[in-house]
Amino acid sequence: MEYLPFTLKGLTHAELMEEIENIPSDAESIVDEDEADESEHPLRNEICIENLVQDVEDDISDDLWDYDDDIPLINLVQKQEHRIGNDSNILFPEWGITQAVNPAPPFEHNCGITDIVRNVHSKTPYAFFNLIFTDDLLQYLVFHTNLYATQEVKNFIPTTVSEMKIFLGVNILMGLKPLPSYRDYWSSSPDMHDAYISQFMSVNRFGWLLTHLHLNDNSLLPQKNQPNYDKLYKVRPFLGMLSVNFEKCLLPHENIAIDESMIRFKGRSSIKQYLPKKTIKRGYKVWCLADQSGYLYRFQIYTGKVGNVAETNLEERVVKNLTKGL
Repeated sequence: MEYLPFTLKGLTHAELMEEIENIPSDAESIVDEDEADESEHPLRNEICIENLVQDVEDDISDDLWDYDDDIPLINLVQKQEHRIGNDSNILFPEWGITQAVNPAPPFEHNCGITDIVRNVHSKTPYAFFNLIFTDDLLQYLVFHTNLYATQEVKNFIPTTVSEMKIFLGVNILMGLKPLPSYRDYWSSSPDMHDAYISQFMSVNRFGWLLTHLHLNDNSLLPQKNQPNYDKLYKVRPFLGMLSVNFEKCLLPHENIAIDESMIRFKGRSSIKQYLPKKTIKRGYKVWCLADQSGYLYRFQIYTGKVGNVAETNLEERVVKNLTKGL
């Protein structure tokens, strides 16, 4: 906004130069206001008005900054200095650390694989598999599978630990070489038949184990309205034993990570999650604590809210539970 041409309108060039010479310099303008005679300088009032208008514009522009989240730090400092001025009684804010953070103590714990893994006689995949699926866990599977068959009051041939190992091995092979149906491995069609898998047990025996495999006692299953109801009741003991065996094989290093993982599943389940931004969008969500080597040390399957009550402080609860004892 140009005020000077409007103020000096109608003056000749000689008069204009004379008035400009009478405008005080910065050093001359530092005087006592009581001693200043404004009548000596006809342009002083006009110049003061111009400065006042400019100050108002600066204040308006400063106020506009208050509504901007991206205000530069230098503007905040200049704005604070302009408003406070030379008042020595007002303290400027200072940057500093509001809370002292104690450095972590040096990591001196034992870490790495345990003696259980080191003392394995034959370093084969089957030997390491037995460290996770121990004989106690297999005995547990066998007991509850036979218990479930007994509760149905049917004539059956009880399963054994050796047969359970074969059943688990066949399931792993089927995952490596999938077919549309498990019965196709015993198919009479040469393009579907698998001579290696079909030699271990009959298709009827495999189907019986597949439909009778159990991990807990159904007669003790809590109802939904009971306080001890658990959506993972049928697999809870099995998951607990797996977790114990995982921890026996490794002592975690200093660096560990907690994150979520997805197990792909598109069937019907009350604990199935849908995460549209994940690579695996539908399935079971598992909270995992992994060692820096990539080993899964602990895990928890997320079951969602209990009843109609959503869980609060979920992240805090997960981190504290997975790091308990570390």
